[in-house]
Amino acid sequence: MNAPNRPLRNERLEVVNRQDSQALFDPVTGSLHTLDPTSMAIWEACDGETTTEEMVEAVAILGDLSDEAAGRLVAASLRELRSAGLLSSG
Repeated sequence: MNAPNRPLRNERLEVVNRQDSQALFDPVTGSLHTLDPTSMAIWEACDGETTTEEMVEAVAILGDLSDEAAGRLVAASLRELRSAGLLSSG
């Protein structure tokens, strides 16, 4: 079981490259989830090894954001990814 601060992406999902974006396809449910570039990067970082704190640090640097703003962005993205079933439940 992965620790809560080291989220793990749902490995059954397939990355689909679209003309101007990327999406995640779930072959079990047949659903397609289009993510913005930041959410896709956060999903990709959910490898069960990277901590949420490391994600916040990377988003702050890459997005030229304060740690507080990056923390809110990562937390919101992780909530959305979890609620959509895009992260492993453990």
